[in-house]
Amino acid sequence: MGDGPPSDLVSTSAMSRAAVLHERCAGLCWRYDVHHSQSRVGLSADLSGRFRSYPAALPPGDSRNLRGNMKTVSPTALGADDIDAFIRDGFVRIDDAFAEGTAEQARAILWKATGCDPNDRSTWTRPVVRLDQFGQAPFREAANSLKLYRAFDQLVGIGRWLPRDSIGTFPIRFPSNEAPGDDGWHIDVSFGYDHPDFMEWRANIGSKGRALLMLFLFSDVGADDAPTRIRIGSHIDIAKRLAPAGEVGLTLRELAATGFSESEHREERLVVGKAGTVYLCHPFLVHAAQRHRGKQPRFLAQPPLMPRVPLSLCRADGDYSPVERAILRAISE
Repeated sequence: MGDGPPSDLVSTSAMSRAAVLHERCAGLCWRYDVHHSQSRVGLSADLSGRFRSYPAALPPGDSRNLRGNMKTVSPTALGADDIDAFIRDGFVRIDDAFAEGTAEQARAILWKATGCDPNDRSTWTRPVVRLDQFGQAPFREAANSLKLYRAFDQLVGIGRWLPRDSIGTFPIRFPSNEAPGDDGWHIDVSFGYDHPDFMEWRANIGSKGRALLMLFLFSDVGADDAPTRIRIGSHIDIAKRLAPAGEVGLTLRELAATGFSESEHREERLVVGKAGTVYLCHPFLVHAAQRHRGKQPRFLAQPPLMPRVPLSLCRADGDYSPVERAILRAISE
């Protein structure tokens, strides 16, 4: 990635564009009360000061020196072109986000967890083995690299995201002629997990509960190695679907009712790269798995980056993150 100005430095022209977006959104203003955990939707013609957000400070007694928790400007990991591409396309690729040696250590742990033998293909009996969260040292190191912290600051905002102490889930994909059964197009919904039916889990226009979708490559992934498929720019289509539903949002069942056909015209991109590559994706990006046609299993994690404060589509100072700017641009078109 190239060097460039921090995305959190908003120019006068950018603030003017933000004001235009406010008007086009017909006064839709996401407001969050610092005394409550739930967000409210309100309509307001006054866009100058009737909204609040949580402070970006650490919880009382928490003195961890983590960039995601610090109200300071960090050096950049992404250039201006990278930020523009994220807003337009819905993702950015970070090469060498963590060390290949760290990925190798993590794979050794994951192999044991699969119950399969890396040297005995007869044990590779299923097309996909799903593993949950892992918090051992290699996984914490991968999730908390300085390069990723700087990118989180740029894409989500300084003080607006939470560091991870584990990584998951892991859909480990093995070479197979059998269909995996989980290769449909979808987005990762982000709240309502208390419902027993996962098709009733939800997403809303404010991306409640998720700041980014992240794809961590813990093995080299080529075109035949079951790379995740992503639809370039599909976050725009999903934002337009979610906007009329407001804070309540839509369930995965409601979103999937169209088969995500609103994004089928989009060009596809494969999530390929060397171990240590991370794709940082907009929460609304439409993506899908596929069958493994290669020779070696694919090790990939797909954790969310959690927000420390809710995303906001109505900021008094116009200090919108690229994640928020992408949503505002989509619903203003």
